Amino acid sequence: PYDFAPFVTPFEAHSIDHGLLDLFHPFHLANNFIAAVLVSVSLSFSTLGASLLFNISTGIMTRRVVENPMFASKTPSEFWGRK
Repeated sequence: PYDFAPFVTPFEAHSIDHGLLDLFHPFHLANNFIAAVLVSVSLSFSTLGASLLFNISTGIMTRRVVENPMFASKTPSEFWGRK
């Protein structure tokens, strides 16, 4: 959902009415990290499921599309390019 936030922040999360220091509030950073992990996991499982269906229906092996970019990458270029 759009308003999912496990940690309550002292400001409205989906607005532009907060200062620069509010962006570095620990709860705000934790909410963004959790959202990024959830997106990464959903991309991983959905592409795995699509690859599985394609493999079963055609018999052609597919390559992995998403290879855990958040935790397996060592550099930003590896995150955006290789994983």
